[in-house]
Amino acid sequence: MTATGAATEAAPRARVLPDPRLVELMVGTTALVGGRLNGRLPLPVGLLVAVVAVHGLVLARWPARRGLRLACFALLLVLLGVVPTARYVQATERGNVRLAIDGGVLVSDEAVRVLLEGRDPYQASYAQALAGWRIDVEGRPAANPLAGHYPYWPGSLALLAAVEAPLRALGLDADPRLLYLLVYCALGLWLGRWSLRRHGHLGVALAVCLNPLLLPYLWQGANDVLLVAGMAVAAVALADRRVVLAGLALGAALSVKLLVAPMVVLFVVWVAAEARRGRLDRGRAWLAAAATVAPAVVTALPFLAWHPRDLLTDAVAYHLGLVPDAYPIAGHGLPAYLLRAGVLTDPFGPSPLWATVLPATAVLLAGSWWVWAHPGPRTLLYVSGAVLAGVCFFHRSFMFSYAAIPATALLLAALAQPAHAPVRPPGPA
Repeated sequence: MTATGAATEAAPRARVLPDPRLVELMVGTTALVGGRLNGRLPLPVGLLVAVVAVHGLVLARWPARRGLRLACFALLLVLLGVVPTARYVQATERGNVRLAIDGGVLVSDEAVRVLLEGRDPYQASYAQALAGWRIDVEGRPAANPLAGHYPYWPGSLALLAAVEAPLRALGLDADPRLLYLLVYCALGLWLGRWSLRRHGHLGVALAVCLNPLLLPYLWQGANDVLLVAGMAVAAVALADRRVVLAGLALGAALSVKLLVAPMVVLFVVWVAAEARRGRLDRGRAWLAAAATVAPAVVTALPFLAWHPRDLLTDAVAYHLGLVPDAYPIAGHGLPAYLLRAGVLTDPFGPSPLWATVLPATAVLLAGSWWVWAHPGPRTLLYVSGAVLAGVCFFHRSFMFSYAAIPATALLLAALAQPAHAPVRPPGPA
């Protein structure tokens, strides 16, 4: 080999991806500009420029100072998460319920009040809480079906009560978004610290917490940040092979909202595949599988013993369109497109199985087979994102507010998991 050839081989390869510090600054700046242009940040332009300048100075002058970088990211969480959400809370208090998506945050606020009074939220009426609130169905106003349903699993009530009970004892009435902001900020700081320590940049935290598919709905009171937090904890636990913790995190998310049920199924399939190949101890596999359902079961037991039919009607049948006042066919899923094309004619009628349940089941089965045949944490997250997107698309009322869930799974697969995980003994559960 010639000297020239040796020198060429010894030369470092050119960087293919941009400097993570540059990406960090660009993402943060773009998010601030977007928030400003949308009118969500009632802050002077000069202040936002100063925030960007300070962040850029830290990245250029002290890139190894993780504490400073995390502090800059914390400021972004406040400006893009806390400030706009506080504005929406104020608007809701002034009676502008149109800034509350479909009214879910209003129903949640009333439901926890009902629970703390000793009554069953799954038997309560939310017509008064939603007074004056009508939904739009293909350009036509319609009554809000949430007036007769609390559509979330009991774990959501447990979390809300844990925050609101002490405040109500002090005579304070907290909006459910207080809980969502606490989770959002804690998730951002924890994920930012982990991302800096593991990868040397804030990429994972930026992608998850500044996701434009998440933030606008967080401001309006959607509780999907609770699901995103569970998915993020699970992804980080999987990166360290802490499968029981990963199962528990997904189980906590499931106890809030059954939207993540497909990911839980895929996780159990992945655990079984890992145990079958001898890469996971069978005892830990059983513990991980049990952890995915334990929070949902434990939180539901009191209500199943209290009024089981009401719980299953509101939290399960309502979402499957099996009740007379189900949410009408609307949004951006296949049934909605069939309605606009004239294939379906009644938005308030039942949605056909061939356009909803059957294709969603086929997507879940295909994803389960792929995870079983090609097990791996990264594969699990990628397939979870694809399956969640498919299941949502075949729902009778798929809204863009749900898109943050499959998007988060895909982002975590791309950024939180190493492309080639090193072979090492499993970590503690």
